Amino acid sequence: MAEAKQNTRTITEKTVTLTLSVEEAEALVAITSRVGGHQSRSPRQHTDAVMAALKKAGVRAHNAFGAHPAKHLDDNAEGLYFAEKPGGRQSAELLTSVLAF
Repeated sequence: MAEAKQNTRTITEKTVTLTLSVEEAEALVAITSRVGGHQSRSPRQHTDAVMAALKKAGVRAHNAFGAHPAKHLDDNAEGLYFAEKPGGRQSAELLTSVLAF
C-alpha cells in the first residue's frame, strides 16, 4: 500500500537590519542605480533587491524630481559592474566597449 507524508523543514537565514536616515537611504538608491551586471546570475540581483526594498519603504527613486544624491553622480565616472563569475572580465570588457560606442 502506498503511503505519503508531508515534511516541513525550517531554514534559518541570517539577516541584517539597517537603520538609515532618508538622506542616507537616497544615497544608497543613487549608488545601487549605477550597479551593472546580469540581473539574476551576478551579485547585482542583491543590489536590485536592496533598491526594491528601499522603494517599497517610500524612498524616492534615483530619477525623482528635485534634489537627489543621484544628481551628484559624475556622468563621466565608471559605475560598478558585477561579472557573472569571480574574476570574470568578459562581461566587464563588453560593457566598456558598449559604453565607448
